[in-house]
Amino acid sequence: MYKRILFSIFAVMFMSEKMLPQYTIKNDKLYLDYIIIWFRSEVVVPVGNNRVSLTDQIKPQFGALKAKMNSYGPLVLESVFPGKRWGDTLATNDQGQIVSVPEMSQVFKIIFSSPIEDVKAEEIIQSLSKFPEVINVVYPSVPVSQLDPIDPQYTPTTQWNLYKIRAGGSFGAWEITTGNKSNNTVAIIDDGVPDSDNEDLFGKASSGGETTPDGTHASRVGGVVGAATNNNKGIASLGWNIKFTPFMWGDNTITAQKIVAAANLSYVKVINCSWYLTKFVGTNQCTLSTETDLASTIGNAVTTAIQLGKTIVAGMGNAPGCNPTSRTANFTIPYLPYPAAYPNVLAVTATDQNDQF
Repeated sequence: MYKRILFSIFAVMFMSEKMLPQYTIKNDKLYLDYIIIWFRSEVVVPVGNNRVSLTDQIKPQFGALKAKMNSYGPLVLESVFPGKRWGDTLATNDQGQIVSVPEMSQVFKIIFSSPIEDVKAEEIIQSLSKFPEVINVVYPSVPVSQLDPIDPQYTPTTQWNLYKIRAGGSFGAWEITTGNKSNNTVAIIDDGVPDSDNEDLFGKASSGGETTPDGTHASRVGGVVGAATNNNKGIASLGWNIKFTPFMWGDNTITAQKIVAAANLSYVKVINCSWYLTKFVGTNQCTLSTETDLASTIGNAVTTAIQLGKTIVAGMGNAPGCNPTSRTANFTIPYLPYPAAYPNVLAVTATDQNDQF
C-alpha cells in the first residue's frame, strides 16, 4: 500500500533521468562498471580505514566464493560504508539513547576491470547470490528527481500552494511557527547544492554539508523548504527561518553515504529526498528499483537515519513509472518508489490547484 502525504513544502516534479558513470551504452548494449554485494558474515576484513579491498582479503573459510569471484577476472571490492567495522550495530541518537543500527561493514561494490554487458552482469549476480554467506547481489540504482514547472515568477499570488494548505491567515501554520533556525535544519540530498548567490537562499546553508556544485533542482527544493521570507524579495517558504545542509547525490551507494553523513549531524532534524531510485535493465530500459535492490545501501542508510531520530521525507513523483513527463505504461499497483515506500518515511507527491494529480 503506497503512502501519500500532500504537503507543498517538499514539492515533487520530474527531471529527466541521467545515466550516471556506473552505466554505459555502447552499440545499443548496456554495460555496467560494477554491481553491489552484501555479505551475511564477515567475509572481507578491510585494512585500516582503506576503502578498497582486493579479493585476496576474503577470509580463507570462504574459498569457494573467492574462487568464483576470481573467475570473473581481476576485481576490486570497494566498501560502500568506509570506516565501518564488523559488529558496529549500536549508535547514540539525538536524545543520547543507545539504539540498534544495521550492520553495514560488509556492503561492497564489485568493480570490474572494464565495463561488462548487462547480460553477463546478470549471470554473475545469479551465481554469487547462491552462496549462503551472501545476502544479496544487485544492480546499481540511480536517482530520478522532480523538477518544478517553469513559471515567470513565484509571488504570494502565484504560490497558490501556500494558500491551499493554509500556511497564512487566521489559524494558519505560520501562527504556530515559522521555523526556528537554531534547532531546525533540513539536510537536502539532491543534484547539487542550493545556489548561495540567490537572494532568497543567501546565508541559508549551515555547516557540515557540501558547498559545490550548484544544483538547479536543489536550488528549487531549497527555496520551497526554507527561502528567506517576509523580506520583500523573491518567494515565500513555509520555513522562514529554517536552514539547510546540502549534499550531492550519486548512485545508490554514494547517496546512501550522504544519508548516513546527514544522519550523523546532531543538528539535522529532517533529511529531504525529493527523488526516487531506478535501475536500467537492457538498453535504456528504466524500471523502479525494488526494496531488494536497495536493501544493502539505501535501506541500511534510511534505517540508520530513522533509528538516530531523523525524519526522512521522500518524493513519490507525479507520474508512476520512469518517464519524467508522463505515466509509464503497465506500471503496477501498489506503486512503490523507494525510498518513499519505506516504513516510517514521509512519502510526498504533488497535486494541482484542483487537488488532482
